[in-house]
Amino acid sequence: MLSDIILKEFDIITAHDDPYRELAESYSEAVFSSDRRKASAIILEAVESGTAIKDIYLHVFQPSLYLIGRLWQFNIISVAQEHLFTAMTQSIMAQLYPFIMSGLRGDKKMIATCVGSELHEIGIRMVADIFEMDGWSTLFLGAGTSSKTVVGTIDSEKPHLLAISATMNFHLPNVQNLIKEVKSSNTPGLFIMVGGGVFNARPQLWQDIGADGFAMDAVHALEVADDLIKSRHS
Repeated sequence: MLSDIILKEFDIITAHDDPYRELAESYSEAVFSSDRRKASAIILEAVESGTAIKDIYLHVFQPSLYLIGRLWQFNIISVAQEHLFTAMTQSIMAQLYPFIMSGLRGDKKMIATCVGSELHEIGIRMVADIFEMDGWSTLFLGAGTSSKTVVGTIDSEKPHLLAISATMNFHLPNVQNLIKEVKSSNTPGLFIMVGGGVFNARPQLWQDIGADGFAMDAVHALEVADDLIKSRHS
């Protein structure tokens, strides 16, 4: 039954001619069977066969996480299952960090965080990892981070970019307050980018809360960040 649902949802999430669709489906089947060993083996075998980790993030993990969110939204899986399946992907992502961290780094630095009571951190973690693969030096502060901690880290690390994720409307006041605190701290050369479900649903919202940019996914985030950095020198 669940296999049929997965196939149906993948028709919505990904194109039939996506070269990674079969891999994404196999991985999702393993995850939804709660078979972490199989899911891990599928990913590690793909890496050993030459599949780029960035492509695994974008074409396997990302659609799988979209699928988890949709099935939870439609009450096909429980909250406990949603947490379990997401945690499985996080643990497999951690297995890939030795590959991610082995690349060359440039001089660009970013801080990635959730704010306040926001607990959905895997999306912004993926963004941080994609930036790391692109040569950025990244600091991932994760879920439930206080504004004071974020501002203090910015003061000590002097990043070029702060990336903030929010999934629900009730997190918006925390995001807006953090942006105000960061900007009032007068950190020169820092850009603020936002993303997450609440911003994807309202693409102009980022301007209303005072951010410098908005990205719908990790690839778009890289493009927006590069454009912001370039604008400083134009």
